[in-house]
Amino acid sequence: MKVTKTLNVSAQAIYNKLIETTRADIKQSIHKDLELKQGLKYRKKIMSRQGVEVPVDVEVKTLIPNEQLETDIYYREGIYQITYTLEALEENITQVTYEENFLNEKKLVSLNQKLMEFVMGLSLKKKVKQQLTNLEHEILGEQQ
Repeated sequence: MKVTKTLNVSAQAIYNKLIETTRADIKQSIHKDLELKQGLKYRKKIMSRQGVEVPVDVEVKTLIPNEQLETDIYYREGIYQITYTLEALEENITQVTYEENFLNEKKLVSLNQKLMEFVMGLSLKKKVKQQLTNLEHEILGEQQ
């Protein structure tokens, strides 16, 4: 799944907020305040689609200041790659691309995931766009 949205804030402000949010997630998950760096791994619990808490391993794969943040979430059925790519269009206008990919060696599991993404696609994209809008509003609120 890929969602692109233009936000009226700087790439630096968006990147800083993503880093802040990720650090807060780490602190909530492992009760430690760690330096965020490539290769950092931690364990957390997330809600499955069935509404059950499941443990997952998270790895920070890519950190390019003001340009990209990528994390991999190792789930029992495969790996979710989540990437935020930032492109500064102007000083306070940034195009944000959110990509979520699912990787699994088993074809049946991958096909099932693609089918679910197709069925749920519009609602998932709408949810991601709303999250990006909320991110923009939060940053703008902090700047005032």
